Amino acid sequence: FTSTIITYFSGILINRAELKKTKRLYLIISLVSNLGILIFFKYFNFLSESLQTVFSFVDIGIDMPLHDYILPVGISFYTFQALSYSMDIYNQKVDVEKNFI
Repeated sequence: FTSTIITYFSGILINRAELKKTKRLYLIISLVSNLGILIFFKYFNFLSESLQTVFSFVDIGIDMPLHDYILPVGISFYTFQALSYSMDIYNQKVDVEKNFI
């Protein structure tokens, strides 16, 4: 749901922006936010365990947090569709969707 909201509003902002720099900023916000959600759900525990292993090699005892979240079904597919939509609006290949539903 969060990814949908981010993609919807960034699409509108990209479409409304007049300066190329501003459009690029909104695109980057959309890309970073959506990829951040994907990385959090798919790779957070892997990165935490890897950092903990690296620190243990140099005798630094850091207890990295691990999360026990259920991975949303199709999160990778949905994320890449959202990225594609944002980039298509930026490149003016598709019209922005104005109806949230």
